[in-house]
Amino acid sequence: MTSSSREDELMTAKSLQVLHYLIKPVQPINLLEKINNVFS
Repeated sequence: MTSSSREDELMTAKSLQVLHYLIKPVQPINLLEKINNVFS
């Protein structure tokens, strides 16, 4: 999760093969859904 939406950070995430990311502010339901996906 990041508080920035800078393009270079998104490119870094892709180069590290990060499949999903959240940008703040995050709605609680979205955060819970992503956490559940990680542990499923």
